[in-house]
Amino acid sequence: MRKLLLTIISAIAVTLATHGQDAHLSQYFNHGILVNPANAGANIQNIRLTGNYRSQWSQISPFKTQSFTFDKRVNKVGFCFLVQKNSAGKTGFTRLKIGGGISYRYAFGDDEEHELAAGLQVGMLQKVLILIS
Repeated sequence: MRKLLLTIISAIAVTLATHGQDAHLSQYFNHGILVNPANAGANIQNIRLTGNYRSQWSQISPFKTQSFTFDKRVNKVGFCFLVQKNSAGKTGFTRLKIGGGISYRYAFGDDEEHELAAGLQVGMLQKVLILIS
């Protein structure tokens, strides 16, 4: 029992102490639905298509991030779709995220100049590590 407890505590401590580099973009604020699914359909009149590509450390070991988002607002409901792919250098690690979401906006105030929004996002995340010998 003591050994099991020690193993669990060690696993939690290692998890809390370990930090890695998440996929990030230079202008993440241009991809509102990557920040918050409640942003689907926010501040747009028709549809919004957004694409982003980032390559860093290309001379040493290239890390690449590509993303594509689509969102549309219909009355008070916003819909979104996103695809994001990351590849981490020569290690063979790739990460693919595909998802969609929905948001609802409630306008209030004298002239309905304020909005309260809530969103839900579902998707699939695939991580692959190919060891090259």
